[in-house]
Amino acid sequence: MNENSILGVSFSRDAIQFVEAEMWEDAPSITNIAETKLDVPLDANAFKNSELIPHFATLIDNTVDSSSLHARDVRLSLYQNLALIKSFPMETALQDQDIRHHIEWELEQSLISPRDHYNVGFEIYSQNNSKSAVIVAALRKSVIHYVQDIFKKSLVSLKSIDIDLTAELRALNRLGGSAMNGINVLVHYDGLYFQLALLKNGTFVSSFFVDTQLSADALADNEETAGSVIVNAVQNLCEHNGLDQSDVKALFLSGHPLDKGSFSTIQQTVDQSVKKADSFEALNRQLNLEAEEYAKNTPEKFLAAVGMVFEDTGGN
Repeated sequence: MNENSILGVSFSRDAIQFVEAEMWEDAPSITNIAETKLDVPLDANAFKNSELIPHFATLIDNTVDSSSLHARDVRLSLYQNLALIKSFPMETALQDQDIRHHIEWELEQSLISPRDHYNVGFEIYSQNNSKSAVIVAALRKSVIHYVQDIFKKSLVSLKSIDIDLTAELRALNRLGGSAMNGINVLVHYDGLYFQLALLKNGTFVSSFFVDTQLSADALADNEETAGSVIVNAVQNLCEHNGLDQSDVKALFLSGHPLDKGSFSTIQQTVDQSVKKADSFEALNRQLNLEAEEYAKNTPEKFLAAVGMVFEDTGGN
């Protein structure tokens, strides 16, 4: 095993994804991938139950062992519904102190608990010399401590925590190449909700949240719903940013895979190209046949874990 091996891990609501990579001159080579389904959802209720901590740690260790994952340093993304996410435009010329004051003001309008109950992180995406966009994520300290306690009981060590939105944006920015030129939309499906992120030349502009109130199985039984939800969400996102839907070149789907019927309905309903966000297409891979087939069929579910592999390699 390369001593620079990294394990990118993403906690979804109903599964955990693993992407193992070896770093060679800042260019990752994917050596293994794995996924474990959760018998207990990783939702707000789970994070209130400390008795489940050993259970989640055991699930992680069993997957590491059964899938022959060798890396021990974990970079983790949490699904964004666990955090308060805010995005807003900002002048590029603002100084660090002014940026932080602006962020704190935005948080004051949204936090439902005292500020010291949260850890706050942010990413700034420069669009041009005068405009930038900011993503702010406020994560309850109780959630962070819970996750830390899981890994204290695990064979692997937690090195960093992010949210899937910024992890996926980082992966797309590194993997998309010319496909990211122009206006595109990243559509993340969690199994209950859609989070859309508007991108201009690969750079984040703004986001839009849609709660479908439908599970993945229910959505599969209402295929037309998926199409109408996406059309309306893209329209709202564009209108909010002074764009026409025709300005959008492509939709990139990530997260929980949609059933074939819903995917096909979306393709037929919207005017844009609809693609699975392929986490592996532009990466060197050293996967066995089973893992290679898995990566080929459902690449979108691993996008956040790939984004964590890129965390310290110069991506946004």
